[in-house]
Amino acid sequence: MKAKEEAFAKIEKGLPAVRPVDLNSVMRTPAASSGGEAPLAPDPPPSPAPPPSAPAAPAAPVYSEPTFGGHNEAWWTNEMRTIETRLESNLERLKAAEKQVSMTDQAAENARYSTSDIFTRAEKAYQQATAERARVKADIDNDRASIERLREEARRANVPPGWLRWP
Repeated sequence: MKAKEEAFAKIEKGLPAVRPVDLNSVMRTPAASSGGEAPLAPDPPPSPAPPPSAPAAPAAPVYSEPTFGGHNEAWWTNEMRTIETRLESNLERLKAAEKQVSMTDQAAENARYSTSDIFTRAEKAYQQATAERARVKADIDNDRASIERLREEARRANVPPGWLRWP
């Protein structure tokens, strides 16, 4: 409470002095009784300029997020999360492709001695499943390489290791 009063006292010191006005004398002027405007009171003499104050203290620095390699924590975390999510998805696709290869291989083996075109279709399905498995394996290798590149880039930028982890 005392600090608040001191602050108000400082503010009041900087304001120009107010001259008290006698309201009775203003009301008895001839202009006021005739309904016209009352003459304005003369301005008080200007008060001397306040002494120059001390230079203002520098403003508190604005907090900004630390950045490493030109990116903040959210970017590094999101980048790693994106790559790892894509890797997990590709690993699931690899499981499905392995299962498809196994099924088509078994179907081709069973149809090997068939006289119809069943063997040809089964062999074609097997080749397609094998090609898909190879594409998925290449995607997985690319994802793992991307993770390693990101880790290396983060290491060179002195990124805190926790920024690359996510639950």
